[in-house]
Amino acid sequence: MTDDGIQWNSFVMVSNIFASSFGPVNIWQGNLTYNCLPHLPMSIEIKPATFNLGSADNDSTSASTSSLGAIMSFPPETEAAGYRACSDLSPPTQGKEHIKLRRSIIPSPTMMGLRGRDPHNGPWAGSGIPDFNDECGADPKTTVSWNRRDIVARLVALGLVDQQVTVPVEAYSAITGRNFRGFGFINVQSNSLAGKAIALEQNSPNPFNPRTKITFAVNKPGNVDVRVFNVRGELVRTITNEHYAQGSHTVTWDGTTRTGQRASSGVYYVRANTPGATPQVIKAVLAE
Repeated sequence: MTDDGIQWNSFVMVSNIFASSFGPVNIWQGNLTYNCLPHLPMSIEIKPATFNLGSADNDSTSASTSSLGAIMSFPPETEAAGYRACSDLSPPTQGKEHIKLRRSIIPSPTMMGLRGRDPHNGPWAGSGIPDFNDECGADPKTTVSWNRRDIVARLVALGLVDQQVTVPVEAYSAITGRNFRGFGFINVQSNSLAGKAIALEQNSPNPFNPRTKITFAVNKPGNVDVRVFNVRGELVRTITNEHYAQGSHTVTWDGTTRTGQRASSGVYYVRANTPGATPQVIKAVLAE
């Protein structure tokens, strides 16, 4: 039974998938996630909380690596229930459960349902653990980062531009799977008199060969053109140029030029534009 009086069960499974590294048999313990119980409160501070779609930080080709962080902390009532706002990778503290960090299966934490970003370097790169930072002193808190383009694209697709938006952040505890929920505030400004906004997500896969998917979002219906340029600024291919409804849309580039020939390997720039909005650009790499 948890400190807040919730009964829970665990299950055990046996596996030898890592026999070459850890021995002939491994025993794993898993726990149920209690989605049916009320969420315990969590305090959220989002940084940066305000940014402009037309700013260099969000419009540059390096923006896919820029991040948005959520600082998670627990109010006294959640601490009193036996939980602490540190990650499950931190040393146990006073017998309290910490926040589970993971990007796969049942991700934790999530912002608007989106999982945290994969660390680009360091010991957790590619590990399935989101980009995070712990402060587990007298005032414990954990900061998890998201790809800013992902969050912006979700807000634009929902038409939540030029206003302060309340966004949910959810997580669960590392042992009993107790759910936490908090709310932060984000203000995405379109920098446009028409209030028109477009957001371009990073293409996937990237690098790619031969095809890659390009996802964009618009907050109002209208014509959208997505074009590919080489490093000299020359037009390589128009992916689409037609009317789209409000929301998120995905198109595909097959790595060919306007003449149908195979584009050479290298760096390309994908630009998405709609009248009355600031164009968005990403960098795509066509591999050999």
